[in-house]
Amino acid sequence: MEVIDVLTAVYLLSLVSMGIVTNVRPMYVNYWNIDDHNSSEIIELSDTFVVGMVANQIVIMVIGTFGNLLTLIAIPYVRMKYGSQLSILQLNALILIFHLSFCDLLYCVVGFPHLIQAYWNRTNIYDPNVCYFLGMFRNLVAYADFNNIAVIACCVARQSLCRKCAGNSLKHDKHDPIFGGKKIYLACLGIWLTSFAALLPDIIGTTGQFGWTSSAYGCDNINTTNKCSNVGPFFNHIINLCAVVVFYSAYIINMMKIRNNVKKIHIL
Repeated sequence: MEVIDVLTAVYLLSLVSMGIVTNVRPMYVNYWNIDDHNSSEIIELSDTFVVGMVANQIVIMVIGTFGNLLTLIAIPYVRMKYGSQLSILQLNALILIFHLSFCDLLYCVVGFPHLIQAYWNRTNIYDPNVCYFLGMFRNLVAYADFNNIAVIACCVARQSLCRKCAGNSLKHDKHDPIFGGKKIYLACLGIWLTSFAALLPDIIGTTGQFGWTSSAYGCDNINTTNKCSNVGPFFNHIINLCAVVVFYSAYIINMMKIRNNVKKIHIL
């Protein structure tokens, strides 16, 4: 078994363990001492701060929406028209980048308008069911986005470090047991399932519920028990952060080794 296979196994097992532990034993001490929120409470912010934040979020939403729309259009177009000329466009890692743009677009369309409203009105204007959906869906998309970034790092590292490819990562997708062929679409499905598992205790109301928080996040998770909290999202962040650092570090180290070997050949 190669080193990259071991790293991949550790990463995937960590995600599975996180999903299981989070839902089997979701009750933890509420270290943050979160109290119930008054839905009629108005957030006290200066007008200058509110205008600045709203303008900033509008700019991000507009750029993100059009930028990700262009990416979603460009990737299939370029793959179909120029795929035979540029074989790198056929790598499955590009499908993960396409999926990442899809997640970003969903957040721009669903998440940012709500956050802008939360800053601008600073009051709850939503039906409880609508607020629940906004909070739950926005968080689900956000965690799918974070998971997708780590999965891209894993996929790229596997392409680069695979010994079977003999340095030619363009052939890697033909035999990769995780991201090869149609399996890449299962990886995309796994991204959403992992995100759902991390948020499930909050979704079903075991550790909290989604509603108006009287905070900058508007409709978000509310700790209703005052004695437990869902640690799944926290561990999910830690796992993904470590995965990105480890996989890209392995990729960079491998690239540096290849570069040094090329230099030695030229010297000889």
